[in-house]
Amino acid sequence: MNFRTRLKQLRMEKQLNQTDLGSALNLATSTISMYENGKREPDFETLETIADYFNVDIDYLLGKTDKITRIEFDDYSDVKNLIHPSAYRIPIVGKICAGDGCFVIEEKMGYFTIDHTIKADFALVVKGDSMIDIDINDGDIVLIKKVFDYYDGKIYAIRLIDENEATIKRCYFEEDKVIMQPCNPEFKPMIADCKNVSVVGECVGVYHAL
Repeated sequence: MNFRTRLKQLRMEKQLNQTDLGSALNLATSTISMYENGKREPDFETLETIADYFNVDIDYLLGKTDKITRIEFDDYSDVKNLIHPSAYRIPIVGKICAGDGCFVIEEKMGYFTIDHTIKADFALVVKGDSMIDIDINDGDIVLIKKVFDYYDGKIYAIRLIDENEATIKRCYFEEDKVIMQPCNPEFKPMIADCKNVSVVGECVGVYHAL
């Protein structure tokens, strides 16, 4: 089997037409058509994107093997949430604490695929259990949107500049300080001077780790 035949097979298994698949992969319908007709070959990055979408490895996608190798989520380099027909990828840029504070690992850990109706810029992996009462748990992936207006009671990813730490909390903004309220009675609120706080973004979604 070759790539064009495999692509059509995978598309039909998901009951997608070429327009649906193109929308999910951010490719033109004509591009999908040329792939399936053998008139065009994707570059390696596009192959990776297609393989990610169908949750198969590249050898299977290219027709080099008939054995499907599903991606195991033993790390976060291949985490995905397959929502279709319209989706896009955001980077998982590091870890953030849902506890007493931890260092953010500013290193791209992979990508996460989300539906186009969810407006997020990047994702972070949660460490700790200070937000469990609102179902944000250790190992979950939070979807973060960059914002410039802040509202009391929203969930924000916060960087504490002097301590070089970051946390995710329900926040309340006062004139000269920010109160970061955990959603777990075992943790106490964190209070910081506004000058020591940088809002990384607002939490707009959560993917629960299995």
